[in-house]
Amino acid sequence: MRISSVVLWLVAVGSWSGCHGESTSPADATDATNSSDATVDALQCPSSASSQRSTWDPPRRTVPWIATLATDGGVTAAADAGGTADAGAATGSGCVPVPPDNPFSSLGTPGVACAGNATARGTGNDVMLVFADGSTLRWDTSVTEAVISPPVVADGARVWVDFSRRTSVVCPVCGSFQTTLLQIRAGSSTGPLIWIGRESVAIAEIGADLVSELFGVGAHEQVACQEAYTAGCFDVTRQQYDHILETSPAQA
Repeated sequence: MRISSVVLWLVAVGSWSGCHGESTSPADATDATNSSDATVDALQCPSSASSQRSTWDPPRRTVPWIATLATDGGVTAAADAGGTADAGAATGSGCVPVPPDNPFSSLGTPGVACAGNATARGTGNDVMLVFADGSTLRWDTSVTEAVISPPVVADGARVWVDFSRRTSVVCPVCGSFQTTLLQIRAGSSTGPLIWIGRESVAIAEIGADLVSELFGVGAHEQVACQEAYTAGCFDVTRQQYDHILETSPAQA
């Protein structure tokens, strides 16, 4: 199978010890894995290899979407998309606020979750996805530093969306961080994948099924480098891994 484009990602695992409260992140802004059986005979990671060393550090922004929950103005957006604001409850298409993760749910900024079919309005950098309840997801690259391409969808296309932006409160005096996940598929939840984004300082590994869907092949991890550092109260030893796509020849 010919792979026309390759997405590179890096994982990191490590061990840490320290005081109660602050949480370190073994991952950078991409993905984390629980592998622990790798033989480490690796180069020392350069100091600039990852700027995300604890949950105090902001992630690399990679999901340039702004969610707006339905309001009175959302009625017009839903009507423009061929529906009504009341349709969201019946169709399961819309956005709702979600509280921060427990046990400190009263301290963090509420998040948002959106799911169901939506209608694309506009294309390219002007695209907006309108749900049946009038809520919207709008493409806005001003919130990201990396160059990221918008989804390839036609104006008026029907897509299926699963979006969440959730806040995790580390402790009452330790601050919080957000995790943003998004999938856009053509037509339904089982349709072809159009766009996917994942953003956080602590995020789960990409599953084997998704790797296969994205690239058409499997992947495995390979130790890239190792580093030791202090983050707040924690002394950390972290190993960073490359993912190797199992093409012929293999691609790192």
